[in-house]
Amino acid sequence: MITEPGSIPTVEAMRARAACEELVHVFYERLDDGDIDGAFALHADDLEFHPPGSPTPIGRAAAAQDAARVRLAYPGRRTLHVATSFTGRLAAPDLLDMDYLMTVYELTEPVDGVAVDRAEPVIFALARERCRFRLDAGAWRFIRQRIEPIAAARATWGQS
Repeated sequence: MITEPGSIPTVEAMRARAACEELVHVFYERLDDGDIDGAFALHADDLEFHPPGSPTPIGRAAAAQDAARVRLAYPGRRTLHVATSFTGRLAAPDLLDMDYLMTVYELTEPVDGVAVDRAEPVIFALARERCRFRLDAGAWRFIRQRIEPIAAARATWGQS
């Protein structure tokens, strides 16, 4: 949903939603590539990141550190994040709220300290993500990202 039920979405609302949806895909492509800094460069400096299991939000630097710990849990680890089922609406001309479903696949497994490709990917986590984006100087940025696990191999962010 881009607008309220029964209303016609504006071109601006549709463009904002498409831009933020693409931002989600770029974020996770960078994360899967191991480019943690590049992934979190898409977030505003004042990011509120709500990791699973945390009672309070953390900032951008702490979120990037946690993401690196999880993504790079063992040398050579590879993941695939697949975002689907997007819904979103403009809260203001420069703010967009969006929810989507995230499936995280584990493409490798650690064997004797070395990453080995799995014969078939394994679902590592399934979560609902609730985000807010802000338009800053012509570019959309994450300003809030909340991960709500539906099913996970590990119930909290970074737990071993």
